[in-house]
Amino acid sequence: MEPIGSFDLQGRTAIVTGSARGIGRAIALGLVNSGVSVLLADTLDTREVQAEIEALGGACLGMKVDITQERETRDMAAAALERFGRIDILVNVAGIIRYGSVEDSPPEDWQAMLAVNLIGPFLCAKAVAPSMKAQNAGKIITIASTGGVAGFPNASGYCSSKGAVISLTKSLAVELAPFKINVNVVSPNVVLTDMIKERFSIAGESDKSLKRIPLGRFLQPEDIVGPVLFLASPAADMITGHNLYVDGGFLAK
Repeated sequence: MEPIGSFDLQGRTAIVTGSARGIGRAIALGLVNSGVSVLLADTLDTREVQAEIEALGGACLGMKVDITQERETRDMAAAALERFGRIDILVNVAGIIRYGSVEDSPPEDWQAMLAVNLIGPFLCAKAVAPSMKAQNAGKIITIASTGGVAGFPNASGYCSSKGAVISLTKSLAVELAPFKINVNVVSPNVVLTDMIKERFSIAGESDKSLKRIPLGRFLQPEDIVGPVLFLASPAADMITGHNLYVDGGFLAK
């Protein structure tokens, strides 16, 4: 029997989407350092992350997965089960952002963001649900954004997709609770990934955003690792349907 409040993840298995770089890569490495075997899912090449994990002595499997395609998410779950025997944790990280004013945003950008940021996590959850139900245990964690609860200019499609995935999380949490499957979401503020650094190349954008963060700095991908490990651990067994803000105090102002 595990100690009450245990953070021990040793021997568990996880799928991490968007794990080739940024937040997904940091989470995958954090899980491996905690004794978790990880399937790395991404449309990008994961070999560099695989090499890092193998250098740490960890177990992993890299796989090219388009999370907007149900067949590919089913194949992803099947590969994890074949390699590791079970799926204990799903971390939905893959996401995209496309900026534009309400006048200038083409419907295609909205459709792309809804496909990756909302439908993708749904399809991944759908793919792992049968095995998690069968073992009567599981943790599903999705990376959303403070943009899902606070409006950001020129990002209506992104904010809408993240708000929707927060609602999806609450619905799945209630639906899957009888099977001891916890479903939660982590909402960071600005995280310095390649996607955001491109935005900050616009004069004044970085300083304007930084002034709104009480703790005085932007998040790094590694800042998201601890919250995810907590929600994946037995210490969070009675937390479900929760939106955990990791925002440096942004929403407290």
